[in-house]
Amino acid sequence: MKKNGFISTSLIYTFFILVLLLMLFLLNSYSSVRFLMEQYKYDIKNSFAAESVADINLYFMVWDESSNEYELQKEMPEIGYNFEEDYSYCKNGSRISYSNGNISVAASRSDSCYAYFTAAEKDINLKIYTKESSASERVLVKSIPNYIYDLTSSSCTNGATIDFNENTRKFTIKATDKTVCEVEFTKKEVDIILNLFKEDVYGSHEYNGVEYKEVKDLPGSNYTMVDGNYYCLNQDVNTIIKYENNDLVVESNGKNECNIYFTGENSTVELIIMQETDTGVNGYTTGLKYTRTSTIPSTGYKYAGYICEDVGATVTYSGGTLEATSNKQTICRAYFNKYVGNAFINYYLETSNGNYESVVSVPNIGYVYNSEKSQCVNGSNIEVNNNIVTIDATGEDECNVYFDMASVDIKVNVYVMNRTLSVFELSSIPAAGYELYHKECTNGASIEYTNGSLNVAAEGPTVCTVYFR
Repeated sequence: MKKNGFISTSLIYTFFILVLLLMLFLLNSYSSVRFLMEQYKYDIKNSFAAESVADINLYFMVWDESSNEYELQKEMPEIGYNFEEDYSYCKNGSRISYSNGNISVAASRSDSCYAYFTAAEKDINLKIYTKESSASERVLVKSIPNYIYDLTSSSCTNGATIDFNENTRKFTIKATDKTVCEVEFTKKEVDIILNLFKEDVYGSHEYNGVEYKEVKDLPGSNYTMVDGNYYCLNQDVNTIIKYENNDLVVESNGKNECNIYFTGENSTVELIIMQETDTGVNGYTTGLKYTRTSTIPSTGYKYAGYICEDVGATVTYSGGTLEATSNKQTICRAYFNKYVGNAFINYYLETSNGNYESVVSVPNIGYVYNSEKSQCVNGSNIEVNNNIVTIDATGEDECNVYFDMASVDIKVNVYVMNRTLSVFELSSIPAAGYELYHKECTNGASIEYTNGSLNVAAEGPTVCTVYFR
């Protein structure tokens, strides 16, 4: 009996020790996970490239000495620029900061942030030049060009040395004193020459019994390139050309010259489709950028309008289809804007005559939200707080948001240059990419533009007018 009792007690102690060890292991794992979570930071580094659907969109605005304005760049400048904390901001109130060459954004919601940089007084000054050919003149540029350019020369003053890493496309400069380094990149010799032709009954170039007209750029969406519809002069060189995602993809094992043929409607209007992107070219809506696309965007985009080279041409959009008409041969561009979240928002401001004008974004000063007039097509709820419009949409919706002139003694009119039409249009304060061109106030008042906001100092009723370009 004693022997059996001794065995039972040992088993109990063994079980207790195993349970204790298991608890210690679980506690240690939990602490490790907590420690890792506390160490996590949302740092947006130099390689940041947010898509339009990301929670945080980051834009780099860099001061250009030649144009005297901030310009949008794809990457954060690496050498010779200072981060401007006073100018940098986020539209929805997130905090943006800069440390040790990294941009960080502390955000609790989706936001668009603008990081501003100006040229610094620096000990090392790097000047970058590019040349289109060995015989052409060199051009001063802001950043290191891509792989289609080769570094052809480099030099530094005061005995400094400079090295270039071809893989990372970065320079290393060693200097004991102030120095100015100049580097020159020359465009690589083109191996393939592409000649573009589009179908045209009045064209002067025939291929396989069809008349074509030579063009400089890719034709519009009503033209297509069928696989194999091209001819290369050097048949001894294996060259394959495909038309993918509105771009030409060329594979060749040697130099060649090829004619590429696009077939399509023999209509008077060549239609090009443009969709809003973070980078691209100025387009239909002031302050927005557009990139060419091969098909009509559907989910997440809404038709915004069109511009034709011939003012008499028209473009209509219905049921997901574009139709263009013109009495003259012309090119038309149809523009599609992005939805904000699930909802596309149209902003309208009251004018002095009681009507409403369409603008790009919510006004910053001098207007009050008209909740009775504002509504969404599919019934989504609209909320406006601190100049931030929020749409509670479970599916895609289109909302018209109206703002009335505030009944106050101070009125501010904001005009922004439409760079496509070269005219000033009534709008709200532009978010980025524009500079204050002119300002004036009545009755001795003054107005200042700081950190993306307009501040008026007045002792009585006044009307202020500002222009951005």
